[in-house]
Amino acid sequence: MNKQTLIALAAFATALGCTAARADTMQRELNHHAAQEARITADEARGTLNPASDAAVHKQAALVDRVEADALAANNAASLRQLGYAERDLDRTISNALQAKRLERMHASVADAREAQQQRWIAAEFRRGKLGADQAAALERDQAAIESTQAALDRRGHETVNQALRQQHRQDVQDWAILRHHGEA
Repeated sequence: MNKQTLIALAAFATALGCTAARADTMQRELNHHAAQEARITADEARGTLNPASDAAVHKQAALVDRVEADALAANNAASLRQLGYAERDLDRTISNALQAKRLERMHASVADAREAQQQRWIAAEFRRGKLGADQAAALERDQAAIESTQAALDRRGHETVNQALRQQHRQDVQDWAILRHHGEA
């Protein structure tokens, strides 16, 4: 064998090795994306994604699908890197969506606990005679208004920071309205 043949064989072996390595990497990326899609489907079935987060997850998943198609067509290292970046971003989007849902549930439980405490205060103050029937009725109407506003925000699927702060302020005012009667009568 002459030197040129050895060089040609070495180049062919290197190209074959790179192609095999790229094929292996592409298969790993395809498997990873399939696992991501399965995770999204399972999270949706369990109801662990809210509507706003669900839309963001699907938007990012669609981007991964497009990048994946480009990577399959191009079959080069740069397109595989792009696919890896897109899948990493999808993983982050899924994690952020799940965290947002956990925070929503925590917020809801805190709001529910506060509303229950206010109901106990109203009942106790009425029982002690510190609240009259008209005062208790007015406080109950305020409670109902706060609850209906919160229910409307929940139905929309997303509550902004300003809306949450307004609701908190309304609850603070309600706390004060209930407890100010404690020192009276």
